[in-house]
Amino acid sequence: MGNKRTVEIYAEPDAQKKEGYRFWMKENGSDTTMLVFNKDTDNMKKSAKYSVDFILKNKGPKKEDLRFSKDVNTVLWAKNVNDITDPCPMSACYMHGVFYVDPSVPIEDNKLTVVNVDPSVQLFKFGLNFLRPGQFDEPKTDYAYYDPVGSNQNGGENDSIC
Repeated sequence: MGNKRTVEIYAEPDAQKKEGYRFWMKENGSDTTMLVFNKDTDNMKKSAKYSVDFILKNKGPKKEDLRFSKDVNTVLWAKNVNDITDPCPMSACYMHGVFYVDPSVPIEDNKLTVVNVDPSVQLFKFGLNFLRPGQFDEPKTDYAYYDPVGSNQNGGENDSIC
């Protein structure tokens, strides 16, 4: 596939937050607010793809609180943005063939694998939807939502954009 990355998503109950949780992410042990993809820096061929394992780390008294949605159309939303201040995806939107759920890896409660083709220089925002305790993927599910940012920095080949 190319470059394998692991990003930890932390979720901690927080009644002051709209979602009821405070979220943050770490990569290589360091807090980050933006995932940066640069094939030159990562010594990758332009035709290679990133594989990103998002690992959910529940914090607080109930370690089993949140789980990734198992619905491939709900668990990850993503869209290109022109500026960091542009709004995050708050409903279903997708970067087909660019940043998407890996169809060959099952979605687990605490692990989601995403492919990033990095086909062009672009800033994007993405959202991850989590099931709250006792919830299942249903039409009126109240997901806990986390909305980080990504930056594709130097493009590659993409033959699968829909």
